[in-house]
Formats: sequence, C-alpha cells, structure tokens
Amino acid sequence: MPSDQRHQLQPVQDESVELNSELDSVMQEILFTERSYVADLSSLVMADLGRDCPLRNPLLRLQKLHTGLLAALEAADGQLDPLCQAFLDCDFRVYAEYCASFPGALEWLRQVRVASESPRLQRRQNQQQLQHQALLMLHLRLPLEAHLLQPVQRIARYPLLLRRLAAAADGNPA
Repeated sequence: MPSDQRHQLQPVQDESVELNSELDSVMQEILFTERSYVADLSSLVMADLGRDCPLRNPLLRLQKLHTGLLAALEAADGQLDPLCQAFLDCDFRVYAEYCASFPGALEWLRQVRVASESPRLQRRQNQQQLQHQALLMLHLRLPLEAHLLQPVQRIARYPLLLRRLAAAADGNPA
C-alpha cells in the first residue's frame, strides 16, 4: 500500500470501547461524588451542631450509611455488579427522617442565631467553646444552611446517576 493512502485510512470504531468508556465515566462520577459527599457529611458532623439540633441523629446515621456505601463502591473496583449491589444493600430510609426534620432544623438554626446575638448570652458563653465552634465551622465551605440542604439534594441525585448507569450498561448512553 502506498504511504500516501495509509494516511487516508480511518481507524475502525469499536462500539464496545465507546460503551465501556461511558460506563466507566458514570461509575467514576458516582465514586467521585460519593467521596465528596462523605467528606462534606464528615465536616458537618465535626461542626458539632449540638444535641438540640433536630438533624443531629439523622446526620450521624447518614454519615454511617454513606461511609459504608463509599467503602462498598471502592471495593467494587469498577465492576458493575458489585457497584449496583452496594446501592441495593443500603437502607435509604434515614433520608425520610432527615427530610422530615429539615424545616425544624432551619427554625432551630434561626433561633440559635437570634439567641447568640443577645449580649447577655454572649457574656455567659465560654470563650474557649466559641473559639472551638469557630474553628470547626472553618471546615465548612458553604453557609451552614447549604450544608444542611446537601443530603436533601443528594437523595434526589441518586436516581439520576443510577438511570445513567443503567443506560450506559445497556449501551444507550444518556
């Protein structure tokens, strides 16, 4: 074959490589976003919202759930079946409790802020405790309300990610 004709040949596109690429891409997105979400949950837990916060216990349960889910996703090592099984093994019912407590938590946060602006209360608070809370809040990248909203947003994202995963596995990239 003359050398000038060799440059005109186009490589054959292998559809399975393209499908695997989309599937790998979706699985990587699931793993990456789960890692980020677990880190954000950990920051929220570290911020120690206090025993009176309506989201304290659901938040601790969410952190435990997603730490386990992340471990299972990492153990799946890019394999579709174990990755899907990791989601099937999760009990996402804790989100119902979290979402139900969310409006009360926002009201609680508002009341805490109003109370903390009171000069009488400020004098009574331990200076070390205030410094500790300030240091912990530095771990949060967004306003506290945005962090508290994140689980409500995340639970709605899972069906979208899993639909994309199913479509990529069936060979119909979304």
